[in-house]
Amino acid sequence: MNAQETMRQAFDDAIRHVGSQAAFARAMSRPERPVSQQNVSSWQRKGRLPADLVLRTEALTGIARERLRPDVFCDPSDIHAA
Repeated sequence: MNAQETMRQAFDDAIRHVGSQAAFARAMSRPERPVSQQNVSSWQRKGRLPADLVLRTEALTGIARERLRPDVFCDPSDIHAA
């Protein structure tokens, strides 16, 4: 599975964990950054969660940040291998 497929699957898993796109949007919304169901739908179609929501999603769902956005957060074992 490539990075794009990993991100898409992890994001789909996060939405399923919360229950729906609307529930995910409510969980991610903050007064300074509202999130709508339409936003979540768009991100899901693209297969990519915005990087600024990754840590909050990880805390809410337990899905590792490295799975949600491997292009931003590398796997710690990759650092040790290098």
